[in-house]
Amino acid sequence: MIAPVVLASAFYLSRAEGTNGVKTKVTVPLFAVAFLINTLLCAALDASSFTFLGIGWNLVKTALTTSLLPFLLAISFAGVGTKVQFRDIASVGWKPFAFAAAMAVIAGTLALAMAVATAPYLS
Repeated sequence: MIAPVVLASAFYLSRAEGTNGVKTKVTVPLFAVAFLINTLLCAALDASSFTFLGIGWNLVKTALTTSLLPFLLAISFAGVGTKVQFRDIASVGWKPFAFAAAMAVIAGTLALAMAVATAPYLS
C-alpha cells in the first residue's frame, strides 16, 4: 500500500500552492517507481511457477525473506532514523500527518474490504 500513498501524496502536493502563490512542482520519487515495479514483478512471479536453473521462485523468495531482506530493512530504517530531527518534523505542521492518517485509514479499509470480498474464494 506504499505506492498509492506516495502517488496520492505527490498528487496532493503538486496541487498545493507555494509561498508566493505559484504552484509547486513535486515529482514522484524514483524509489516509489522502483518499488511499484518490483511489487508487480513479485506478484507476477508468485502467480507463475517460474524456475531458473532448476531453482523455483518460492525457494528464492523464502531464502531472501528469512535472511537478506530483514537485514536490508533494518539498515535502511537506521539510516533514515539518524537523519531525522524532531525540530524538522514539528516545522512541517499537522496537515501532512492528518493526510497520512487519512490515507492509512483508507488503505486499511480497502485492504479489509478486499479480504472480506475474496475470503469465500480462498478455500
